[in-house]
Amino acid sequence: MEIPKSSFLILCLFGELFGLILFLQGFLPIRKSIPGSSSFSDIPKEPSPGDFTEKQLDLYIHDLEMKSWQKTMSNEQNSREDKLPPVDPVIGRTVIMLIDALREDFVFGQKGSDNMKFTRHLIDSGQARSFIARAQPPTVTMPRIKAITSGTIPGFMDVVLNLKSGRLVEDNIVSQFHRSGKTMYFFGDDTWLKLFPDHFQTSDGTTSFYVSDYTEVDSNVSRHLPVTLVDKRWDVLILHYLGLDHIGHLAGPNSPLTGHKLQEMDEVIEEIHNALNQQEPAHLPTLFILCGDHGMSDVGSHGGASNHEVHTPLVFLSSAFDSVTEGNNYPPEVQQIDLAPTLSLLMGTPIPLNSLGGLITELAEDLLPPRAVLRAMQINGHQLAGALHRHVPDIKSESSFELYQQALRLHSRWLDMHKNGTSYGPIDTMTDKVVDYYSRAQSAMQDRVSSSLAKYDTFAMIFGIIILFQVFFLVWYALYQSSTTPIEGVRFYPLVAGSFSSIFLFCLALTVTCHFVVCTIPGGRCSDLLCSLSVVPLIRAAVGIIFCAGFMSLLLGYLIRKPFTRLGHVSPFETIGAKGLVVGSLIHTASLLSSSFDEEEHQTWYFLSTTLLLLVLLELLSLLGRKDAERIPWGIIIITLGCLILFRLQRSWNQTGIKWAHMPDVADWFMRPEHKLYLTTLMAFSIIIMYLFQLIEHEQMSVFYAAGLVGAVLYRNATDSIDLMLPIPVSHKGIYEAWFTYTVAMALLGRAVINFLGIYSSEDDEDEEPYKDAADRLDLQILPEGTSPWECRPSRAATDFYQAMLVLTVLLLRPHNTAVVAVTVTLQHCIVVYLLPWLQWSPWKMTLLFVWLGQSAFFAQGNSNSAATVDISAGYVGLESHHLVLAAILTSIATFSGPFIWIVRLIMCFSNRYSSRYYHAIQEVSLTLLICRALPIAVYTLMVFFQRYHLFIWSVFSPKLLYEGSHFLLIFCFLIFLQFNVIIVQYFQNSKKGSPKTI
Repeated sequence: MEIPKSSFLILCLFGELFGLILFLQGFLPIRKSIPGSSSFSDIPKEPSPGDFTEKQLDLYIHDLEMKSWQKTMSNEQNSREDKLPPVDPVIGRTVIMLIDALREDFVFGQKGSDNMKFTRHLIDSGQARSFIARAQPPTVTMPRIKAITSGTIPGFMDVVLNLKSGRLVEDNIVSQFHRSGKTMYFFGDDTWLKLFPDHFQTSDGTTSFYVSDYTEVDSNVSRHLPVTLVDKRWDVLILHYLGLDHIGHLAGPNSPLTGHKLQEMDEVIEEIHNALNQQEPAHLPTLFILCGDHGMSDVGSHGGASNHEVHTPLVFLSSAFDSVTEGNNYPPEVQQIDLAPTLSLLMGTPIPLNSLGGLITELAEDLLPPRAVLRAMQINGHQLAGALHRHVPDIKSESSFELYQQALRLHSRWLDMHKNGTSYGPIDTMTDKVVDYYSRAQSAMQDRVSSSLAKYDTFAMIFGIIILFQVFFLVWYALYQSSTTPIEGVRFYPLVAGSFSSIFLFCLALTVTCHFVVCTIPGGRCSDLLCSLSVVPLIRAAVGIIFCAGFMSLLLGYLIRKPFTRLGHVSPFETIGAKGLVVGSLIHTASLLSSSFDEEEHQTWYFLSTTLLLLVLLELLSLLGRKDAERIPWGIIIITLGCLILFRLQRSWNQTGIKWAHMPDVADWFMRPEHKLYLTTLMAFSIIIMYLFQLIEHEQMSVFYAAGLVGAVLYRNATDSIDLMLPIPVSHKGIYEAWFTYTVAMALLGRAVINFLGIYSSEDDEDEEPYKDAADRLDLQILPEGTSPWECRPSRAATDFYQAMLVLTVLLLRPHNTAVVAVTVTLQHCIVVYLLPWLQWSPWKMTLLFVWLGQSAFFAQGNSNSAATVDISAGYVGLESHHLVLAAILTSIATFSGPFIWIVRLIMCFSNRYSSRYYHAIQEVSLTLLICRALPIAVYTLMVFFQRYHLFIWSVFSPKLLYEGSHFLLIFCFLIFLQFNVIIVQYFQNSKKGSPKTI
């Protein structure tokens, strides 16, 4: 049986996509929380000696079960009135000032001493209580707001949900404040208004994703302060400032703009603090909280797990504090989720139902008497015990719960001592002991529950892995067959004639049986994704079964007749470079099994690419010993050495990864404000190089290409990134310059699509004479003699597509990275024009070469496997407001521009070099590109499955998995488009042989 290669590729692409999505859904489920809200009705009484019998312990655990069951009922069913707060509130009005991306060293470090002098004065003089709050990854805004308000640990899927925030349905302090009748005002990031609709009596939101604005976004908040601070009606005031985060994305933490913004925030803090102190004393003191949602990496982004991203300041200011000199000691560390239960207990509201936070004891001891402190810790421990009971099978056997029981026993003894009037010395010692036990129990229960939060759908994960490995083996077989046997399709060998249908029915029955057994196994946990009887899971299961059975039947149909051992009889790996490509690809795949290699993957690609260029040099040198050695000029050897030097320069441009990302690099020098002239010169020189190499290859001017490059330079000049020192009028934030460049790029892309899809009359083309040589049409590069016009369409289209990608890349990347693009263009020119003609490599080898160098270019631009290196500012180049889809597309282009430029250059090369057999060459390229994604994804998902409880699963493995998925999605779209192009070209070939046809 022979399947057309286009059909086979499309089938494998959709199979790979389905398998990857199924695995990700099982691995990254949206965390489920208990619905409803907490109340004071289920708070236990203070402990007594009679509470610690076995019978009372069973009753306590039964109460925890009832608490979980009661909260699943509707509010009407569970409408019993709350009791009075078990701890009398000690805080009245509260101001929460959240500064987005406020790193802890921006307050407690040297930057704080230089730029936040008023705040540091309050901290150093003991008028504040300061802490370092640790946030859990992912460090992006919406999950961090959820964590702060609900005390929960958001899942990694919240990174995706961050793009479109919806109402927060689980219990949180904002809803508790609203339910208790507190009047709340809010100004700032409109994410709060989406999470908590109808909760604020007065509000004014600003768009958080438009990162080009770092002035008005904060002015819109501060303008409300003069009126709001003298308003007596509000109980809770929440302010969320975004400017610092936007500056980080645009210019980084070391930009002068960062210092100016910190000074501005310090002035706002002083204004609020002075206004609160001048107000008449209220029944309860006012609390002013300064915090950050997440930090900022050394390059200005966030989302990862580095110390600068997860550590934020948490400062409490109140007239209730006694002045205590903290000295030069660094503030203690707490969890960011600790803020929710702490505020709840101090303000007299119930702790959010799903909270995993703990009471900040240092703060509570400053504001509460000893008995109230212990009572508050008991209530918080009770909350955590309920969460522990919901997530572990046997709470009695848990060491953390036993520690909590010991704390309750000590608490009971303390109450007896307090009742009997024990002197202050012994009771103070006992107080410290009880607090210590409660703190240890609180921490232990937090850790135990946190480690059990990930509820993986293992059946969906295994099902996805099976499909991914099936696709890999099928594509590997098809690629091997394509490189050794010149056939039109992918040929499978049945055992007997017509037996494929029998094999498919057998595989279908086997797959359905396995699925039924897994979903109905006694005592097994049913898969919500594949075993539920609702419509979507049934459709998902049916599609998965068909894919799995179909791929299995193809593999079995071949394996029964021709085992894989037969493939070793003919080897296409006949050259040094080819062997290096195969071995290097396997080495890279194996390196993914190590978390350290995942964090520093750029080192693997740099090593492999350098080694490959050395192998190319050795292969060229080996040709010198042959009889035709006089045909190989030494200039080719020199050019190869030049490629090695250029590659070394490219890899030194940006430090990336985790361990050495903070080290200075070439880009840092150009980004200094005093070196703007050098940066301008660098960008101009890079643009000239990029244009000249295209001019040399095509020997004619491309007006669109030149206009696009000039537009990108003018945009950077308008945004003050560079200084052309010319009297050129500029638009506000470079809006017009950017859209001019977009227009040019879209014109090039439109022309490319027209050529790719053949939207020209074929009759006109067939009337023309074939091109005798390259002099007839210089823009087609070197084409074989006799090439007809319709065969040149892929060449014209690939060239336009390539130039459009270069224009967009230069526009979207930071100015210093223009040099990386220029080096990439230079390397491509040297390899395509000078090296490949002598190497005479087959399409799959050339594809692997370009894929390797593309991966190196990805990291050379400063990217890594951490979400922190995603430059979201690229998604807002030329935009005046937030557009989700457009911003996502632009950010994806900027992030993966390195690999994509190399892939497009590869297609451009093949459309010129193999125009007469474009179909076969492009299909071999497509198979190679697919296997370059299928192999690492299959192996990595298998590794993630076995390492799903690893310490670094969320900080290292999950971001890498999302990068692999995003990269594959781009390759998927590109290959699907390419297959349509191949079908069009085939149509022209067939129409040329037959009667003229028109598309």
